[in-house]
Amino acid sequence: MKRLVYGGIVILSLSGLLLAQARGRGRGGAEEQQSPVQVTTAPAIPFDSVPDFLKLPEGMNFGEVPGVAVNSKGHVFVFTRSNSAYGPAYGAAAAQLLEFGPKGEFIREVGRQLYGWSLADDARPWERVDPPLPARDGLFRQPTDVAWDSKGSIYITDGYIDSRVAKYDRNGDWVKQWGTKGTGPGQFNTPHSIAIDRMDNIYVGDRGNRRVQVFDTDGNFLRQWTIDVAPDFNTRAVNGSTPRPGSMQGVGAPNSLCIPPNQNEVMFLGESTWPGRVFKVTLNGQVVGVIGKSGRNLKQFSGAHALACPSENEIYVAESSNWRLQKIVLHAMR
Repeated sequence: MKRLVYGGIVILSLSGLLLAQARGRGRGGAEEQQSPVQVTTAPAIPFDSVPDFLKLPEGMNFGEVPGVAVNSKGHVFVFTRSNSAYGPAYGAAAAQLLEFGPKGEFIREVGRQLYGWSLADDARPWERVDPPLPARDGLFRQPTDVAWDSKGSIYITDGYIDSRVAKYDRNGDWVKQWGTKGTGPGQFNTPHSIAIDRMDNIYVGDRGNRRVQVFDTDGNFLRQWTIDVAPDFNTRAVNGSTPRPGSMQGVGAPNSLCIPPNQNEVMFLGESTWPGRVFKVTLNGQVVGVIGKSGRNLKQFSGAHALACPSENEIYVAESSNWRLQKIVLHAMR
């Protein structure tokens, strides 16, 4: 739930967002694929984090924050799981969608008492077997993200079990799917994020395979790229164990993707919980710079579970493990 929303609000029941923290906490865990890579470096982009940007009503707090979106009026929509990640789907444990104004002022809770989530542990469609149960048209098993192309077609990464991309037309009618679990071109291991550029190229954050794959609107594979920028091994994971020095586990693993509107040159990629950085990259995967590192303080991240980027220099980072949202402002690189 990271895309810019124009004119209204689109709410998608993404069970992957709801269960990501209970099963893996966004680190990737066993889904990570280790293979020899050529480690690179990249410059740090100077930036500031706006302290206490969002003003919650007295007595209200964020829980885990796995989703954020910004509309054309600059309103910020934050999806939070307050107080508990494990249910039940009512009271203080329920998920909430909150709306804030351009200056961070609280406006309302959207759909109050009209939505919630729960987990049926014995529901077979959710079963995690290897290989997974066959995907079914029109049904999802822990989807993770959604994006729209220029014609209004809808693309959903069905990530934690089905390992595919599903396509609907602008009227919500099923069109097709592509992808299976695996490591080859057009295969996925936890497709966790999706973004679409102005030319309708579709970028899928294949988190478990530590890469971004690019497709056309028919699902034809175009290219892929990885981010192999060496992490700071002096930092620690906010949630879970920190990989051993020299490990590439989690490096460049795309938790989130965001392409700023009205341009077709760069995008932002948020890593998994460790190393927890945000990258500014070209649409061909060349790293422009690195933003932040793992940690709990301002200007540090517990991994960007979702990103919203209303401009090339303004980014909203949703952090599930740090239970917050940061507004960051980028400065010119020297």
